[in-house]
Amino acid sequence: NVVRGRIQESLLPIHLFWSVMDAVYRWYTADFATSLNRVRDSLEISKKYGALVWDARLSMQGVYASLGMGDLTVARAYLDDIAVKLNTRQRLDASQYYYGEAYYYTVSGDLSKAENFAGKALSFAEESGPAFPIALTSTGLAQVFFLRQKYRQAEMSVAKAASYGRQMGSFSVEMRCFFLKAQLSFARGSERQAVQALRRGFAIGREKGYLNMDWW
Repeated sequence: NVVRGRIQESLLPIHLFWSVMDAVYRWYTADFATSLNRVRDSLEISKKYGALVWDARLSMQGVYASLGMGDLTVARAYLDDIAVKLNTRQRLDASQYYYGEAYYYTVSGDLSKAENFAGKALSFAEESGPAFPIALTSTGLAQVFFLRQKYRQAEMSVAKAASYGRQMGSFSVEMRCFFLKAQLSFARGSERQAVQALRRGFAIGREKGYLNMDWW
């Protein structure tokens, strides 16, 4: 039993990694309840074995899943838990947290706070360096700009996200950018361009099995 316990503990990082991946997959396929259950179960395991390094990533997925379900109360609880443990010297973790806050305040309707947090998310992503967080947070900021009718800033953010997305060949970023372009085209009265962008975005989603995106 002792040996079995040690083996199980040694496999814990792998288990938690795949739990995060499965929660993300369930969220992409709009299976929010299963995604949230995966998060809750994995956080309990993490707490039991002291593998707290995974808590922020799991909790952030809990934010996405609960907001997908429209449950602001649960999302707020996850964000508050992350905030207590947040170390802003960990730039990537800080970017992820502020991105979640921006998403939360967008859903709750406080666009001023959403823009503030989205800007912070992008700044920390740029300081951290990897292309995907920069592209992701740029799409989030673009969405807030759009909702605040700051169309020029939104276009610039979409262009930035698309550039980073092309660099790494990210289909999810490409799809987000097409949806943002569609929104902007509709707002400017260019229905034909909007429909074309929607078709291209939905084509990617259909090919890759994406049924859900944050912010939409």
